[in-house]
Amino acid sequence: MVFPLCDLKAGETAQVAWIISEPAMERRLSRLGFRFGEPVTCIFKSKTAGLSAYRLHKRVVGIRRRTTREILVRKNT
Repeated sequence: MVFPLCDLKAGETAQVAWIISEPAMERRLSRLGFRFGEPVTCIFKSKTAGLSAYRLHKRVVGIRRRTTREILVRKNT
């Protein structure tokens, strides 16, 4: 099942399945490590600020909630 990255709970890991952003944002996210098949782990979610932190390899990236809606992921099985 594919769902938006914003639905991933803290501590959960999934794989990037698809990015549905505009081309410029898609390139930016790709440079940050959001590429097809890459594992991504949610390490922090702020309910008040609308920011979340995700681990991609050895990098931690902070992203706004509106952007995480454009990154579709698939749970690891």
